[in-house]
Amino acid sequence: MTDENKEKISNKSCWIKTKPIGLILFIFIFIFIFNNNVFAYNNLDYEKAYFKNLNIKEDRIIGTPIKLNNRNLLFIGESYNHILDTETYEIKNLKQQIENVYVYSPVLLNNSEILFVGTYTTPPSDKFQQEIYDTIFRNQYNARRKIKEYKQLSEDEREKFYLPYFKNNNNFLKNYQEYKQKYEESMYSILYNPKTNKYKKVGKINERRHKPKTLLLNNGNVLVWGGSILGNNSIEIYNPSIEKYIQIKGKNWNNNTKAILMNDGRVFISNGEIYNPKDNTFTKLSEMNWQDSILLDNGNIYDYSTGKIYNSKTNSITNIKMLKNNCYIKIPENRILYCKVPSDINIYDIEQQKTININNLASIRSCYMSNMLLLNNNEVLIYNGEVSKYNKEYGTLKSILYAEGIRVQNKLQLLNLETGKIKIMKNKAPNYLMTNPVLLNDGKIIFHINGNNKYIILIPKILD
Repeated sequence: MTDENKEKISNKSCWIKTKPIGLILFIFIFIFIFNNNVFAYNNLDYEKAYFKNLNIKEDRIIGTPIKLNNRNLLFIGESYNHILDTETYEIKNLKQQIENVYVYSPVLLNNSEILFVGTYTTPPSDKFQQEIYDTIFRNQYNARRKIKEYKQLSEDEREKFYLPYFKNNNNFLKNYQEYKQKYEESMYSILYNPKTNKYKKVGKINERRHKPKTLLLNNGNVLVWGGSILGNNSIEIYNPSIEKYIQIKGKNWNNNTKAILMNDGRVFISNGEIYNPKDNTFTKLSEMNWQDSILLDNGNIYDYSTGKIYNSKTNSITNIKMLKNNCYIKIPENRILYCKVPSDINIYDIEQQKTININNLASIRSCYMSNMLLLNNNEVLIYNGEVSKYNKEYGTLKSILYAEGIRVQNKLQLLNLETGKIKIMKNKAPNYLMTNPVLLNDGKIIFHINGNNKYIILIPKILD
C-alpha cells in the first residue's frame, strides 16, 4: 500500500471518528439554543407586565415604527429620526435631512437600508393657486365658469395657460422654478442607511404616487402599487441591485388592494390574482374579492368573510364554513381565534371545519372595538374594546375611558390558548386607544397612543 493511500485511509478514519462528534456537538448546540428560546418565551409573565412611556419629542411621527435587523426600532419623524434601543430604552435623535419624507412609504430592505417610496404630491398649480387666481381670474367676467374650465386641464396644460401671465413677475418665477425643481426631483425614491443616517436618491418612479403600498419580495425586489395621483393604478417593481423601477401597466391595483407574500415566494392579490416574481407573470384565479384573506401555516390562503380557501399546491379554491366576527387573529396549527358579538371567544379549526367556544369577555368588555395580539408565549393579549355598563362580578366599571366618542376598556386581558382561561392584567393601559402594536423578539410590545403623538412600551416580567 502506498503512502498516499495510507494517508487517504488515515484521513478517512479521522473523518469517520470526528463526524459523529461534530454531529453530536451540532445537535447539542441546536437543542440548547432551541430550549433557551422556548424557555425565554415561556419565562414571560404578562399578567404582571407594566407600561413605560417612550419620551419621543416630535411634532409628527410617520406611521408604525420600523423593526431594524437588530434590537433597535426606527421612528420616522418630520424633524428627526428617532432610534430606540429596546433593551436600554435609550433614544438617539438624528436630524431629519429629507424634506417632506412623511409623504413617502418606507420599506425595510434585506441589507437593512430603508427605501422611501412615493412622491411629493402637491403640483405647482395647487401650490401657487392663490397667486394664479388673484392674477388671472380676479375681477374677470364669469370667473367661476373660467375657473371650472381651468380645473379640467391637466397639469401641463395649466402650466402653459398661467405662466405667460407671470412673465414679468421675477419673484413669482423664482419661487415657482425652485418649487418645480423639488417637485420633479421628488419622483426619485430615497434610500436611507440608519447606521450612518445618510440618504441618497435612487430610482425614478414611473407614476406619481402618494403613500403607496409596498411589499418586499423574496428576491429582494419591492412591489409597489396604489396611491396613484392620476388614477392610472399601475404597479411597479423596484430592483435594488440596479436602483431602478420597472412599470407594469394594465393592472388596476389601488390602495384597497391587498397583497400577501406566500411561502413559495409568489404574491396573492385580493382581486383574485397570483403574481409570480420569477417570471413576472399574473394568473387570474377568481372574480371574487379576497380582501379579508390571511396566510395560513400550511401555505394556503383563507378568506374569513367568504369562507373560501385557496390551496397553493393544487392551485384550487374550496368552500368551507363562513365565519362572522368582529375581530380575529391567526393562531398556530391553521386555526383562527375570533371574537363573536357580544363577547364569545371561539377557535375555528380550518382543516376540521370545527368551531370551539372557549370563553367570553363579558366580565369587562365586549367584542366590539376589541383587539387581539398573539404573544410569544402562546398567550393572546386582548385590549381596547367597548365595556358593559354593569356586570355582576365587577359591579359598575370605573376603569372605562372615552376615546373618539367610544367607551373603551383599559383593563387588559390574557387568554391562554392551551387552557382557554382568561385572566386580567394587574396594570391598566393608558387612557387612550392603543393602535399599531409592534411585537419585539424579547416579548415587549410597542403601541401608538391614539389621539396624540405618543408611544408606550409594554414590558413583561421575566420569571426566575
